[in-house]
Amino acid sequence: MTIAAEGSPPLRLAGSRRSPHLQSEAVQGFALISPTFVYALILLVLPILVVIAHSFWTQNYLTIDHTFTLENYRIAVPEPIYRDLLWRSLYISLTVSLLTVALAYPIAYFISFHGGRHNSLWLFLITIPFWTSYLLRVMSWKVILGYNGVLNSGLMGLGIISEPSDALLYNSNAAIITLTHAWATFAIHLIVEIPGLEKPLWVTQTNDFGADDIPVGAPIRLAYDPEALVAMAD
Repeated sequence: MTIAAEGSPPLRLAGSRRSPHLQSEAVQGFALISPTFVYALILLVLPILVVIAHSFWTQNYLTIDHTFTLENYRIAVPEPIYRDLLWRSLYISLTVSLLTVALAYPIAYFISFHGGRHNSLWLFLITIPFWTSYLLRVMSWKVILGYNGVLNSGLMGLGIISEPSDALLYNSNAAIITLTHAWATFAIHLIVEIPGLEKPLWVTQTNDFGADDIPVGAPIRLAYDPEALVAMAD
């Protein structure tokens, strides 16, 4: 029995029979992000697809006709109000994206190179306002930009204006200011907190081009790695 046992081939563990494809970094990475991907797919992509599908259907009060039709687009396209709303939405989204990037890069540069041992504290202080509800932050801007708000009161106190201005609220400018403030923190964290890098990615890529650690890395990163701009614009 002992001789037979010694002459028999060694037993292999069940884990060693797995396909090398299942042990690749790509598959392991996909398995790691798959729960988040499924979550985003269900709660973000699926509702958008439902809205797109409804645009090709018709509705009569509570009854939905699932017959494919372009009637909704035939009605909406000639209407000036729909075109105006579409262009205004595009204008606000592009303006907010550009202002968010322009605001986030200098702050991220300061935190990375002048924050020193307090850079984590700076990021923490920037994040604190976002512990509150999004609606509360929107309402706080209403208090600041309102007809009798903080900004109007301050401008009147300085003698810059003689009466409150109504150009600060309930318009595109108020929406741009509020949305820029809402997304700036996410852009700052995206630039600063690059895993595995001692410097932000845009500075590392600037050095690859032969430049020093100067703010010119910001536009180079946008040109060299546009995914960062897309992520911030989202």
